[in-house]
Amino acid sequence: MSQDLNEKKLEEKQESLLDFESWEKKDLINYIKKHIDIKTTTSNVNKTTNKSKGKREFDFTKCCYRYIALKIAYFGWNYQGFAAQAEECNVSTIEGHLFDALKKLKLIQDRKSCHYSLCGRTDKGVSAFSQIVGLYVRSTLQNDPSKGIYTFEELKDLKKKNIKIENDSMEIINENEDDNNKNNINSNIEPFNESLIKSTEQEMDYVNMLNRILPADIRILAWSPIKPSFNARYGCSYRKYHYFFSGQDLDIELMQKACKKLEGHHDFRNFCKIDPTKPNKFQRTIYSCSIFKASDISEITKSSENKGTSNSSSIVENYHPFDIYVFEIKGMAFLWHQVRCCMAILFLIGKHKENIEIIDKLLNVDDEKDIGKPIYDLAPEIPLVLVDTGYPKNTFYWINDKNVTSNNNPQNCINYIKNMSILLEIWQNEAIKLSLISKLLIDQWHFQNHLNTDNNNTINKIDAQNFNSILKFIQSHNLDGWYNSKRIQKVTLKNGNTLTNTSNYTPLLKRKKCSTFNEKFERKKQKK
Repeated sequence: MSQDLNEKKLEEKQESLLDFESWEKKDLINYIKKHIDIKTTTSNVNKTTNKSKGKREFDFTKCCYRYIALKIAYFGWNYQGFAAQAEECNVSTIEGHLFDALKKLKLIQDRKSCHYSLCGRTDKGVSAFSQIVGLYVRSTLQNDPSKGIYTFEELKDLKKKNIKIENDSMEIINENEDDNNKNNINSNIEPFNESLIKSTEQEMDYVNMLNRILPADIRILAWSPIKPSFNARYGCSYRKYHYFFSGQDLDIELMQKACKKLEGHHDFRNFCKIDPTKPNKFQRTIYSCSIFKASDISEITKSSENKGTSNSSSIVENYHPFDIYVFEIKGMAFLWHQVRCCMAILFLIGKHKENIEIIDKLLNVDDEKDIGKPIYDLAPEIPLVLVDTGYPKNTFYWINDKNVTSNNNPQNCINYIKNMSILLEIWQNEAIKLSLISKLLIDQWHFQNHLNTDNNNTINKIDAQNFNSILKFIQSHNLDGWYNSKRIQKVTLKNGNTLTNTSNYTPLLKRKKCSTFNEKFERKKQKK
C-alpha cells in the first residue's frame, strides 16, 4: 500500500516538472485524453460498485400472501379499454395502470404469479363502477392458513390444488354459461369467521396505498379477503349495465316496450360483433331490461319534501329536451358489443325508423337460418357503464378503510372521504362545463329571437314553451346525430327553405349483410 502511494507521489512530482510549454499541440491532446479516460473510468467503477452495494433486490420468497378481491371504479373515457396491452403498443389501459401500481408497491411480483382473475373486460371508452378482480398480494401479517395468510411455498402448493377447481368450473360455464350460475364453484359459501375479520384490521391499507399511485379517474373502492376457490369471472352470477342517452325526440314509451323483447334466452348473433376466434355460441339469457329517466345529483340532494328519485319502474313523463334516460340491461354474460348493438336498434325504433317487431325478426336466427347480421352503426361507447356485478352471499367482506371494519360511519372512513372528494372535484369541473354550454344555448336562442331589435342585449325570462319547441324541432331533424347521419331525405323549414340529403333510410332487413360466423371462421383458417 505504501509502495503504491510513493509511486503515485513520484508520478505527480514528475508531472509537475514537465515542460508543457515546449510540447506540441498533438502531444498535449493525447496526454490529456489519456489521463481523463483513466480518471473517468475509475470514477464510474466506484459509482457502479457503490450502487450495487446499496441496492438490494426485493425477496418475494420471504413474504406472506393473502388472496383478496378489489372493487374498482373507473371512467373509461381516457383509456384504450380495460385489458392491458403489450408494452410495445404503448397504450394507456386501466389494467395496465393497476399492475404498474401493484408492482411499484411490491404487492405482487408479476401478473403470472398472483393468480389473477377479473369479472369482465370493458372496451375502449366504457366505464365501470363495480369491476371485481381477484389476486394474491403481499401481506404484512404472519403465516396463518386459518386466516388466509400463506407463505410463499404454501402458496405454490395451494395454487396447484386450485388449478383443477378452476379448470372444472370453466368446463361447467362453457357448457351452459347462462344457467343462472347453478353450478358455480362459489354457490355455497360459508360466512367469514370472526378471527379472519379481526385480522384484517392489522393488514396493509390496500385501498389507500393503491389510490395514492393510480390516476384520479381509476379508484379502488374496497378490498375483501376471499376463499382460495374464488374466480372473479366464473363466480359472477350477473352483470348489470347502464347506457345513458338524451331523449332527443325519441319515442321513449315505444323503446320501453321494445327492450322487453330482449329479455329471456335468445341467440344474439345479430346483436353483437362476431369474433371468429371464439366458439360459435351466441345464446345468452337476459334477466331484465328497462328504460327510465336518470336521476340528477341536484334532484337527489333536494329537501325531503321534493325527493322521489326515478328508478326502473318509473313512468316516463312527457318529452323534455334536456331529459337523460337510462337503458338498464342485466344478464349473466354478454357478447362482444352486445349492449351497444341492442341500444343501436332501440334508437332506430325510438326514431320510428324501424317497427318494434324488428327485434323478433333479428332474434329469430340459428346456424341454419344465419344469413349474416345487417350492417348498422354501433351506439357510441362513452355512455356505457358496468354499474353492478353479482356474487353469491358471503363471497366478500368489504373493507374500505384501515381499522374501520365494524363502524360504517362515513365520517370515520378516510379512504371513503378521499374518494368522494376526488369524484366531487371531477363532477364540479364537468358540471361547470355543462353550465357554460347551457348558458350559450339560452343566449343563442335569445339572440335569434331578438335579432336586430332593442332587446337583443338584454336576457329576459325565457319563454319555456318556445324554447322547448325549437329544441325539439332541431333534435328531431338532427343532421349530425350518429343514427340519423346520411339518412334524412328532406327537412322543410318554416320559411320554406329545405335541408336535403340525397340518401333515403334503408330498412335493416334490406341492407347488406356482414359475413356469417362460419364464413369468417373459414377465412381465418385459410390465413393460417
